[in-house]
Amino acid sequence: MTLPMFLKMGSVKENEPFNEDDDVQIVFDSDKTFITRVYVDINSFLGSQNPIKKTFTIPKWADDLGKQRSLNFSKTLEDAIVEKVKN
Repeated sequence: MTLPMFLKMGSVKENEPFNEDDDVQIVFDSDKTFITRVYVDINSFLGSQNPIKKTFTIPKWADDLGKQRSLNFSKTLEDAIVEKVKN
């Protein structure tokens, strides 16, 4: 039997592959082991993906640079939050 694989933060949303955790060791007796299927409503678990309006302030230089590069500020902030939570 293979070791269980652990879900990286954001992998469901980003469709990233599962990663194995090399530090985990599982000891079990196959005669005393059984499999249980668990169904999870991912949308309910993760919450709504509907956008909400937030107001924030950034320095003028950041606004100018972002506009020059045609950055999507909402997507950039979302990506930064996901990265911050992963670390």
